[in-house]
Amino acid sequence: MTAVYGIDAGGTRTRISVQAPGRPDIRREIGSINRATVGETAARDRLRETFDIVTDATNGQVSVGWLATAGIVAETAAGELSVIRGLLPEGSRLLVASNDAVPMLFAPPLTDRGAVVIAGTGSGFLGGDGETVVQLGSHEYLGADQGSAFDIGMQGLRAALSARDGIGRPSALSEALSQCASRDIAAEARRLAALPFPKQEVARLAPTVIQCWLDGDDVAGTVIATAVEALAAGAARIRELLRLSAADGTVLAGGLVTGSADFAAAVRVAIERASGPHQVTVCADPAAKVLSCARRLAEAGDRPSISRAYVDRHVWLMGTPC
Repeated sequence: MTAVYGIDAGGTRTRISVQAPGRPDIRREIGSINRATVGETAARDRLRETFDIVTDATNGQVSVGWLATAGIVAETAAGELSVIRGLLPEGSRLLVASNDAVPMLFAPPLTDRGAVVIAGTGSGFLGGDGETVVQLGSHEYLGADQGSAFDIGMQGLRAALSARDGIGRPSALSEALSQCASRDIAAEARRLAALPFPKQEVARLAPTVIQCWLDGDDVAGTVIATAVEALAAGAARIRELLRLSAADGTVLAGGLVTGSADFAAAVRVAIERASGPHQVTVCADPAAKVLSCARRLAEAGDRPSISRAYVDRHVWLMGTPC
C-alpha cells in the first residue's frame, strides 16, 4: 500500500493532508508558500516545513502526492519546480505540482470537463473540455486578481479613504475598516503601503467590506458588485473558449466563497446570468479535493491517469510518471 498526501497552498494558508497505511491521518495548516505573498525566503522555509510534515507522517513509506499552489503557473513554473525538487520528501515516488485550480478540474464533479473559478486571496480561472485545458488570470495582484479578497480589500480601502476625504460618496467603510485595522484608516493605508509583501494584509480587509455590503452600504455594494461581475466574466470567457454546454458545471473555490455564503450565492447567480443555467457548486474542502487527486494517481499505478492536455503546462510530474 502507498501513502498519499495532498497539499492545498493558497495565498494565505497551506493545508496538508496525509494518509499513510498503519498511521493516523494527518491534517495540518501553516502559512502560505506563495513567493509573491510572503517572499522568497519565507516561501522556501514553509515549503520545507510542509515536506517535513509529510515525511514525519509517512515515516519513510513510499508515497504519492499532489502539491497545488497558487504560485505556480506555466510562466513561472521553472523556478518553482527547481525549489520543489530540491525539497522533495524522502520516499516520494511521484509528486504532481500544479496551480491550485487544477485539482478542482481534475477531480469530480468536473472530472476534466467544466470551469473552475478561484476566489480567495487571489483569483483565477481554469477550464477543460476533456481534450483542452485553458487558464486565464492568475497574473498575481498587480496584473490581475479581479474579484479576489485582495481586490475587494484594496477597492474597499480606496473607497473608504475617498469617502473620508469627502471626494467620494459617504460610506460606512471608513469607520468599519478603521475598526478592523484598530487604527485610523489613513494610517492603515500608509502602513500597508510600506509592507514588502502587502497582499495578505490587504486581503484581510475583504470580510469587512463584505459585511458592509450585507449591512446595506451602497459604496461597499458597488465594490462587491464589481468583484462578482469580474468573477462571472472570467467564468463566462472560459466557458466560451471551450464551448462548454449546460451539462458542464462550474466549481467555485477559495476563501471568499467558502467564508461567505451570501457572496458565493451572488457569484453563482452572476455566473448563471453570464453563461446560462448550469450546475455551479462550491468546493468546501479544497484540501480533501487535492488529497483525492493524489489517491487517484496512487490507485492508477502505472496506468496513465493524467491526460496530455495537463502535462508540462498545467501539471508537472516529479518522480515516476503515472
